[in-house]
Amino acid sequence: MSLLSLLRCCRCCCGRGTRPLSRAQPALSFELKRPLSSQSTTSKSSNAPHVAIVGTGPSGFYVGQFLQKAIPNLALSFFEKMPTPYGLARYGVAPDHPEVKNCTTQFEAVATNPNTSVFANTTIGDQQPNSDLTVSDLRDGFDAVVLSHGSTCDRQLNIEGSSLGNVVDAGAFVGWYNGDPHHVALDIDLSGKTAVVIGQGNVALDCARLMVCPYEHIQPTDITSSSAHRLSNAHFENVHVVGRRGPIEAAFTTKEMRELSRIPGVVCMIGKQQDSTFSPVSFSDEENAYINSNRPLKRKMKLLQSFGGNEGVDSAAQVHLDFFLSPVKFLPKAEEDCVGGVLFDVMELDGDFSSGRKAVRTGKTIEMAADLVITSIGRVGTSIDSSIPFNTRLNHIEHQEGRVVGVDDVYCSGWVKTGPVGTIATTLADAQRTALVIASDLKKKMEGSDSAQSIEEKKRSREEMLKKIRGKVMLLVCVYVQMFFRCFYFHFGLFCSLLKGLVIRPVEGHRSRGEERGEESWKSRREDH
Repeated sequence: MSLLSLLRCCRCCCGRGTRPLSRAQPALSFELKRPLSSQSTTSKSSNAPHVAIVGTGPSGFYVGQFLQKAIPNLALSFFEKMPTPYGLARYGVAPDHPEVKNCTTQFEAVATNPNTSVFANTTIGDQQPNSDLTVSDLRDGFDAVVLSHGSTCDRQLNIEGSSLGNVVDAGAFVGWYNGDPHHVALDIDLSGKTAVVIGQGNVALDCARLMVCPYEHIQPTDITSSSAHRLSNAHFENVHVVGRRGPIEAAFTTKEMRELSRIPGVVCMIGKQQDSTFSPVSFSDEENAYINSNRPLKRKMKLLQSFGGNEGVDSAAQVHLDFFLSPVKFLPKAEEDCVGGVLFDVMELDGDFSSGRKAVRTGKTIEMAADLVITSIGRVGTSIDSSIPFNTRLNHIEHQEGRVVGVDDVYCSGWVKTGPVGTIATTLADAQRTALVIASDLKKKMEGSDSAQSIEEKKRSREEMLKKIRGKVMLLVCVYVQMFFRCFYFHFGLFCSLLKGLVIRPVEGHRSRGEERGEESWKSRREDH
């Protein structure tokens, strides 16, 4: 059995069949580093370039895929902080969207290439806790370094009451039901009746949908078993998906909204928290002209307008789309340190479509009851290494066509390049552009700019560095095998206990005639002897 197969077995056993790991014991968190793939870390041609890619999400693997197509025998070494690869394709996509996760098939083809190595549980950057290597270390040993580690932090509201219990970031909630080892022990109470999701992107709709989905809908997916049972036992009657601007500016797609509206027993409706006569989907002539000029937007607005007639419809759960509300304060429950409501400012839009419409306060406020609040207002990027220039305002690395400004042979791709916006499809296009730039630079370097001595020095430095982080691979294999057999023996023992419980035993003091005759026969034989 290969190491990758062991990893899959252990993840399957730990993620679905046994109890969740505690926060103090994150899944597969070991001090010793190792490659997930068993391939060699050197390419077939000693003079072929060797590229290091930091991050194994869609952006990193797409860059690697395009580079291997552009340059024959190119060697790749992926470095991943998490125990398993694929980034948000594994931990960020809703479990009932398997078609979105199909991209991992392409990534596995890259990972199993003979010239590819994947190093998990390896932290890169001198600004990261428990760092294993710096970007300067990678530059010394590789011909090019690609930073594609994404934006891993949730954007914070930073309003009063944010520290109350049951106020949860969407990234933590999504990681919880997807089995992210950092969030498997998320402290969340799902016993309430009303939930508020702040934000109106696709992730916000994913959170709302999974809170009202029946067990039959999510059980066949790859959601963790503990999360599936807890969500199926939740009985939210009202889920509010709140945005500070209008329906035209809402970021969710028509596909996501239609999927939510088709859940059995769930009714979607337009919220009327401000005024019973106010309808956010009644548009002005200017807005109608703008909507009619954009076909996808027109379909989305038509779907939202169809929700206007759902008031009064009997249903097990209602999903309210509330517009023009901006959170000001989270309100605690009486004598409890957990959220009980949200205070909102009522907003209105100022400006036109040409200059951009902005949400401004009207001076009015409303309160909304909430037993659970999930904030889904986007992500922010962070700098992992002091040598890399990072624009904190725009949330991305300073670069020119993917080349990091002021740092030779270092490139960036994905959200660390563009900021945390876009889908896997847009990430693919960006990765292709970055890969073309890298391939062009590497081909120029291969034409003779580097001497044989320089190539040999890089190779020696690279081998020493990789030896440092992959040191005792067999210990990892032993740990994986131990985890596998521990899970096996646990389930085998459970099976034996159940089987033992099925053995029919006579009640004490009530013996059958056969037992009595057998005992008399045994006594008579004993007397004869």
